[in-house]
Amino acid sequence: MSLLANGWTRVAQLVLRSGHPGQCGQWGQCVQLGGVRHNVRWFFEKPSEVKRIRKHGWIARISTPKGRNIVMRRILRGRHVLTH
Repeated sequence: MSLLANGWTRVAQLVLRSGHPGQCGQWGQCVQLGGVRHNVRWFFEKPSEVKRIRKHGWIARISTPKGRNIVMRRILRGRHVLTH
């Protein structure tokens, strides 16, 4: 658990320094945390897509401790897409 907590604090520091996942950090190195699916596609009638993003999106994951554990676990597994 401490490895997960230590890893999460490092990731959180990098995200806070860069402002947004994928932008360059303070030292000039780019922080790539993976993709975040946050665009609502209006090509079809999918009202549940808004619900999906609100329930499983980046803000929902980061706002709770268990959600942060999920994001950290996906980072450690090497997932390309971390959240919806």
